[in-house]
Amino acid sequence: MKKTGIILVGVIIIAVAAVIVLLFVGRGKNEAESLNWELLDEGFLIDDGIPDINGVLEINPVSADLGLLHVGDTVSLSFTANNILDGPVAITDAIASCGCTSVEYDSGPISLGETVDVKVTYVAEESGRFVKEVALFTIGSDKPVSMLITGEVSE
Repeated sequence: MKKTGIILVGVIIIAVAAVIVLLFVGRGKNEAESLNWELLDEGFLIDDGIPDINGVLEINPVSADLGLLHVGDTVSLSFTANNILDGPVAITDAIASCGCTSVEYDSGPISLGETVDVKVTYVAEESGRFVKEVALFTIGSDKPVSMLITGEVSE
């Protein structure tokens, strides 16, 4: 009976270890998973006032406060993406933290020193404070470069 209990404890430990490994294997490989949406939705602002750089693009401004909006409002604004790589680069994908935010960008090559506009559109669907992130992925870097929009929506 004692031997069976020890074996059962061993099996449980192995099962827990396997679950932990499965939860963390591949983390960081999926760009959307690497962004901390929960913290952003809780209102934590990661903007330190310094343009966000991933070694390829420099985004300016890093964040924009849209102020007070009303449910149903749609607001668009532009961020500037500057190529700081030694050669041409291209934006390959853009991921927004929710469906209420969309992104438009030129997927063509961006020469060294050239800037392009990245248009972000937010649709105020529900009331409350919001913090939304848009991550741009580029050729030449596996790290996304991000921009934030913040504000508050009232009825």
